Order: sequence, then structure tokens, then C-alpha cells
Amino acid sequence: VSIEPKMIDAALKLPSVEEGCQLLKRTHGDRSIICGVEIGQRLNGSSLKLLAFERLLQDYPSWQQKVVMILRILVPGSRKRDEQITTRELRLIVQRIQEKYGPAVIDYKEVAGSTLPMDQRLALWKASDVLMLTPIREGLNHWPMEYIYSKQDS
Repeated sequence: VSIEPKMIDAALKLPSVEEGCQLLKRTHGDRSIICGVEIGQRLNGSSLKLLAFERLLQDYPSWQQKVVMILRILVPGSRKRDEQITTRELRLIVQRIQEKYGPAVIDYKEVAGSTLPMDQRLALWKASDVLMLTPIREGLNHWPMEYIYSKQDS
């Protein structure tokens, strides 16, 4: 069980990957990018990730102008009530963080579906400095391997 290097190599050569990577870097300037992609359900730990990020900004004020969290929350519609509750909670935490530290510290988007297209994922992996995953319970996740593989030329 692994990733498909040939498929990822081919996708990394797509213009959309480089364009997406450059767009993210331009959008967030010199900030270090912490990224994450998760399904918007309680056991994926996204609220814990945001609370940890909020604590980082609170405890280390010097990082407030140096870091951004890019978070993509997938909403597949498979557990509608759980997804509604979780995304509502995430939006409230994001709003609180942005009100306190400014809108530039979090780039939060909800995406319909169970996966982020590979070119968008690879653009995010290439642009980011840290992949932060905080599941409470999860099966095998290939995205950390994909993240490391996409960094081989960096």
C-alpha cells in the first residue's frame, strides 16, 4: 500500500500544479504555510488543529505575521448531520481567530466532495512548509506520503 509515483510525477508536470502553487505563494507572501486537507467530520480532528493553531498565535505573538494556515475541508455528504455540526464549529473557530489575529492568518475553504483534485492537492503540498494532520481516528491516509513525495525537488 503506497502512492503511485508515476501518476504523481505526471501530475506534478501539469501547468495547473505550478500555477496553483505560485498563486498560493503570492497570496500569502512571505508567510510560512501550514496546510491541511480533511473531511469535515468530528473524528478528523480539524477543530483540534484550529485550536492548536490559535494557541500558537496566542503564545508566540511573533508568529502572527509569519505564518498562515491553509485548510481545505471536504464535505462529501456521507454523514450530513456530523458534517453540519463540524463545519459550523470550524467556521466559528476560524471567525474567532480571524477577528483576533486578522484574516491573513487563515485561508479556510470548504470543498464539496470526498477528495480534493490531485492537481490542487499537489499545488498545496508544493506551496506549503508543513503538513498538519490531526485525526482522532483514521484508516490509512496516503496524503502524508504524497506530501513528502511532492517535496523531492524542493
